[in-house]
Amino acid sequence: MIELLKDERIDDLEINDLRLIQNAEGYCFTSDSVLLANSVKVKARDKMLEIGAGSGIISILLAGKLGANYITAVEIQEEMANLLKRNVELNNLSSKISVITADIMDFAKETTAECFDIIVTNPPYKKPTAGAMDKNEIRAKSKYELTLSLKDLMKVSARLLKFGGKFYMVHRADRMAECIYELKLVNIEPKVITLVYPKADKCPDTVIYECIKGGAEGVKVNKIVVFDENNQYTQEAKKMYAKE
Repeated sequence: MIELLKDERIDDLEINDLRLIQNAEGYCFTSDSVLLANSVKVKARDKMLEIGAGSGIISILLAGKLGANYITAVEIQEEMANLLKRNVELNNLSSKISVITADIMDFAKETTAECFDIIVTNPPYKKPTAGAMDKNEIRAKSKYELTLSLKDLMKVSARLLKFGGKFYMVHRADRMAECIYELKLVNIEPKVITLVYPKADKCPDTVIYECIKGGAEGVKVNKIVVFDENNQYTQEAKKMYAKE
């Protein structure tokens, strides 16, 4: 029996009886994480790493819905890592998801190079200088590059990812050029780029990257519109959420 703490609730993920404890005063997951998780092509034998796992939504969907069996979920914030551990326990996924409370740079130094088949990450989107920062420390570290820069994220991912391995990331559309530049600097080649539009009449606000370390040049560009004019999920979004 999982005991809820102050300001916590349990959300039904509406697939395979999966649930997630969230703290209303902390950082709650968004559709970005769900869309990213459902973009990952999983094989049961793949050794996977999630960088900045937060409350665990991505790892839990990968293991509980998409069939991943070997996930290492690294989270630097102790409060979020503890919540992640409880969510893994809540969903009976302890045999598939290992939770590590650590700075990913320290974790990488103590981990064998090129040992993961897949790396998945929904990193902080904003630079520390990008506007007024959230006064809540947990939310601030989840939104701003206070503990891991985009450049360092790419470097550490390149070190830990096998040659030919896949790297999946969701990030802000207005940093797309920077993301592609940093990926290519470390020989992680974007192969599929999905532009995520909140509505058909809006500009894309986020981008999902599917990349291959050491891959050949050449990229396919997709798009997905999340909400229709009635603020309901579009059919394409529903299909992506329901992807098996």
